[in-house]
Amino acid sequence: MKVGLIYPPADRRHEECFPMPSISLAALAAFLRGRGHAVRLYDGDILFHRRLRTENPGLDFSLLTDQDAVLRFIRGRPGGAAAARLRRIQDLFWDALVPEPCGLYGISLVDMMSNRFVLHSAALIAHSLKRRWKAPVVLGFQGISRSAYREILERYPVFDYAVWSLGELPLLRLAQRLSGKDAALVQTLSREGGRVREHAAPLAHRRCGGMDYAGYPLEPYRVSPDQLLARYGPLPARARLRQGPPQLVVMYRFDTSCRAGCAFCANDNSAPDNRNASARIVADLRRLRARGVTGVYFTNANFNNDYDEAERLCDRMIRARLGLQWSDCVNFRELDDSLLEKMRRAGAVRLTFGMETASPRLLRYIHKGVARERVERLLRRSHALGIWNHIELIGGLPTETSADLRQSTDFIREMAGVVDQYTVSPFTLYRQSPFFRQAGRFGLSLRSGNAQERWEASCADRKTGETSEAFDEEGGLSWPRKQVQVRGSSRALAAAIQDVAPFGAMNRDHTHLLFHLYRLLGHGQKPLIRRVFRAAASRFRPYHMDRFPDTVELLSGTRNA
Repeated sequence: MKVGLIYPPADRRHEECFPMPSISLAALAAFLRGRGHAVRLYDGDILFHRRLRTENPGLDFSLLTDQDAVLRFIRGRPGGAAAARLRRIQDLFWDALVPEPCGLYGISLVDMMSNRFVLHSAALIAHSLKRRWKAPVVLGFQGISRSAYREILERYPVFDYAVWSLGELPLLRLAQRLSGKDAALVQTLSREGGRVREHAAPLAHRRCGGMDYAGYPLEPYRVSPDQLLARYGPLPARARLRQGPPQLVVMYRFDTSCRAGCAFCANDNSAPDNRNASARIVADLRRLRARGVTGVYFTNANFNNDYDEAERLCDRMIRARLGLQWSDCVNFRELDDSLLEKMRRAGAVRLTFGMETASPRLLRYIHKGVARERVERLLRRSHALGIWNHIELIGGLPTETSADLRQSTDFIREMAGVVDQYTVSPFTLYRQSPFFRQAGRFGLSLRSGNAQERWEASCADRKTGETSEAFDEEGGLSWPRKQVQVRGSSRALAAAIQDVAPFGAMNRDHTHLLFHLYRLLGHGQKPLIRRVFRAAASRFRPYHMDRFPDTVELLSGTRNA
């Protein structure tokens, strides 16, 4: 069967200056093609922002946030001027995508939960597919709950199916069924006879597949030095920074499993390692390089889940002389000086360390498997190698005290010269985590749900809008007070970061800028890279913010208070 995969237009306000191609489409394409299906890839998002919006300045695309207007339009009800504008937008989307007839279309909803624009752009595209070819349409994105998808299928008649978990196997089964084979649907909702039916069979374990960007329109994602620097304010040595080749950065994933048993984490460490083979990874990277890719944003659970496999991959990358820059998550357990050095030689620019807390007591309590002294030593060694250090912190972990929090804020100040980037996340209790599944062991009392209840592959909560399961600390804070502490601790961590890094190093990657500086200056010039990066990050202009001049001026520092 021929399957068309579509990345729809979205009205997102990126903190990154430039986006990257959809990893979801590349992963699905690799899986389906490996099982004999033809796949066509369509990226409507980059075409919308690079062409459609700029070429049609008088067209009000914000109408796509109007649910009533969109529902009337796709249901064929008269809508006057609104319907005419939606028809115009629909035609523009179709002409930009130029989709060909397929037996099934899959649409990735990306960040639908943050705005309705992407859902409604997907609805207009699906409406066109229905009118022209009567082809079935399936929605998918793991970050959306089943209840939300059920509501979508019930309200929007242009969608036939929805996948609420990892999409590769559910999409394969759907394609097989539509091809006439006896295939059971998994983790899928379907509209049948006017009713929505749930197919909740669990997903079987499988290896993490590769990424296949063949046929993906990558060229619009290429960024020249001038395009990059135009997003930042006046910089030192700007003329020198205009040197170097254009960049093309893509995302790639080869391992979603994790051996660790961190108590807060939703990752199931009892599942077998699903890491892809090093030879396959390097073969994929060779093909990406041949298409002009210069950098890779790895999205693995961690690069070094297995020390030997990580070392083997680095050795292959070094021998292949790929010349690719990359960043990825790493853990402190399976790491030493030798592996850090090989990572740098293999192209590592930035490493993201899941540190969570600097409190020795909390590190033991959450089963992090690493002592604070080791954390400090490895961060200092990584810094000495010229690698950009990014640490992740959690505010308000269970049983956290003011002393625990103070140890983390002190760590931020003490390591200011070594750590370059930070992410602060308020604590969230996930149903998949040991904290939930073994609550009593950690001194927690759950307020709702059954700790023995099976929770399936989706990371989304069952109820739309929920972010954390409620709990009380035995002998400690009740849930209402815990929520206050989580917010307060997160703010305290953010304030400590702002004290030492007021240039915007928190929760912002600036991947293209960072890769450009490292390509131009090299790891040995990290002090200079830091200075330039800080100057740039303090006045950057987020991607797609040109039509919001007031916001751009405030963020870029060009307006005086």
